[in-house]
Amino acid sequence: MKSDTLQLQSWGKARRVVIVRRRLNSDSIIGMEYEANKQKQLAFIDGPEDITAYEYAVLATSLQDEEITILQHYRDRADCENTFDEMKNQWGWAGFTTQDLTSCQLISRIIALVYNWWSLLRTI
Repeated sequence: MKSDTLQLQSWGKARRVVIVRRRLNSDSIIGMEYEANKQKQLAFIDGPEDITAYEYAVLATSLQDEEITILQHYRDRADCENTFDEMKNQWGWAGFTTQDLTSCQLISRIIALVYNWWSLLRTI
């Protein structure tokens, strides 16, 4: 992890940028050759067997916490956003195209209620 400050042209002030690098294992590299069910898969990348690949994340923040704390904040935020993404895309909360605000609020509340019930039943 490394951090520094950066100010893009469209930003009003400089922000702290944290760059995180994580080493990927050979199974998660796209296009690498591996065996699944004793059958060879097509490899799109030709290279040495000891190839090292990394995944990078760049986090822009105004927090003054340590880098590891900022990384955990962003991971927690992603976990929360996954719930909203699931509700929006799988549960029909993508938006309503009616001018009647009361109908929109009613159907949104029904979807939220059913989602809560589903989440409770799934954990039992």
